[in-house]
Amino acid sequence: RTSIPALPLGNGVNCFTFSWWTSEQVTKVIELECKAVIDGVFEYIEHGLDDVVMARYAAHFAVCVRCATYLKHGQQLLLCIGTRARMETAPASLRRRVLDALIELDAHTTDS
Repeated sequence: RTSIPALPLGNGVNCFTFSWWTSEQVTKVIELECKAVIDGVFEYIEHGLDDVVMARYAAHFAVCVRCATYLKHGQQLLLCIGTRARMETAPASLRRRVLDALIELDAHTTDS
């Protein structure tokens, strides 16, 4: 048997009401959640999820090696992209044209 923590869902309700699960039960829970976790991994990395969902993801990563590996690769990918983005700069004239276009777009959007 495997101990798996109760994860709060709010209003005093926990998503796991039993403190002991068989390894088969844990595997089923993990497999059911893997797709959802993978789909939201970048929101998790950027802290774009509410606290309850962040806690559920953290618990999932603690017990699922496959998703924890995917999380690590996602973190490394964003780090590389961020590093590369800081290395690349657009010419000042292009940055000014993009800014002007955004200002114009915003003016048209707020006028409607």
